[in-house]
Amino acid sequence: MSSFMNLSKVLLGIICVVLLITVSIKSWRQSIRALIVTETPKVLSTIHKDYFDDGRVIVFAKVKTSKGLFIQIYEKVTDGVSKSLADIRLPDNRDGFFHYRGQATNLALEDVDGDGRAEILAPTFDANLVAHLNVYTYNSATEQFEPLPSTAVDY
Repeated sequence: MSSFMNLSKVLLGIICVVLLITVSIKSWRQSIRALIVTETPKVLSTIHKDYFDDGRVIVFAKVKTSKGLFIQIYEKVTDGVSKSLADIRLPDNRDGFFHYRGQATNLALEDVDGDGRAEILAPTFDANLVAHLNVYTYNSATEQFEPLPSTAVDY
């Protein structure tokens, strides 16, 4: 019985030492955490709109992942299938809100440059909690969403 107790104490001691070493070495800790914790992106806000006026439903989703905030843009095809159109990484990691048409929102579509097509409005906060309104416009020549320069905004 005492040899069994001694063996269990030795095994417990070895396990404790291995755990201590694992916690101490950052790369090991991250590897083990990645095995245990599976992170899924968190959808913060969505907008469904016939953005190109051609009958296709385009979904704009503001998403938070471990890598930061993103605007994911995709076309809803059929039967739950979607086609990715763009994945825009926002410059800041903290989600923001602003007052838009009487409601607080963290994602909006509005024509701010007067060209007849809505731009994506996505507020964020930087590391110093300074608010930023990120505005992206669709460039039909390149078929991509690009940051809208502040000089292009139609006041």
